Amino acid sequence: MEVQSFPPIIDGQSTLLVLGSMPGTASLAKHQYYGHPRNYFWPVLYGLAGLVVAGDYGQRLAFAKERGVALWDVIAACEREG
Repeated sequence: MEVQSFPPIIDGQSTLLVLGSMPGTASLAKHQYYGHPRNYFWPVLYGLAGLVVAGDYGQRLAFAKERGVALWDVIAACEREG
């Protein structure tokens, strides 16, 4: 089955680029970077600011962008078995 990644989340204020390969099935199903509930990306990012993860996905993306964090899964599409 062919799966496709998400477009990059980046703007002119980005100073840190977090690179991934291809989102997992949970992230793809939710249409969210790091969407699996056990993924540590969001807790680590918020934890660096001394905060606990809050809000919906849009607020999380805004939080990352406000801190200059850009996200990009560099594999645009791939064949995944299973």
